[in-house]
Amino acid sequence: MFPSVSRSCWKCGRDTNPEKELFFCKCGIVQTVAPSVTYFDLLREDISFDLDTKTLGVVFRETQKHLHPDMFSSKSKEEQRLAEEQSSLLNKAYQTLLKPLSRAIYMLNLHDLTIDEKDTISDPEFLMDIMSFNEQIDEASSASDITNIEETIGVAIHKCIKEISQAFKDCNIEEAKRSTIKLRYFTTIQERILDIRRRELG
Repeated sequence: MFPSVSRSCWKCGRDTNPEKELFFCKCGIVQTVAPSVTYFDLLREDISFDLDTKTLGVVFRETQKHLHPDMFSSKSKEEQRLAEEQSSLLNKAYQTLLKPLSRAIYMLNLHDLTIDEKDTISDPEFLMDIMSFNEQIDEASSASDITNIEETIGVAIHKCIKEISQAFKDCNIEEAKRSTIKLRYFTTIQERILDIRRRELG
């Protein structure tokens, strides 16, 4: 779970424990980012797609309290810089792991697989469904039409998340990638619907 490579504290020189001193040395000095650290390490989680996001939030907020700039206002410039670096990385880790899509993409990255805009699904029926959903949004004439599409997309997203979870449990990384690409399509449609909702409220 945690990086096995120890760091020497830049201030006191002692070797720090990768697990217990991820952010601070026992001497109280904020540390450099640990080598090979993962976002899961930063938030005290095992590497797993299935996360309790409430627990994730609690750990994030508690850790960020210790890295807040106000805690370092009287510290050296180096300590302020390192605290800002650690805080920024922790925030990025939290935002990435919080949402299923970005979490899945990150986990694929840990397996040396990437997803970019050019990645698609070799499934004509699926792509036709996506096209149909977008056309339905274009042709929607009432709020209830949008709500119906939104509910259908919500079910599809839930199904994708379950498929990704199972694929990672089975160590079927290619299937995890395939389901993640599907999730990206559905999430894009969901975001489009949210934009419509915001415009209606605005």
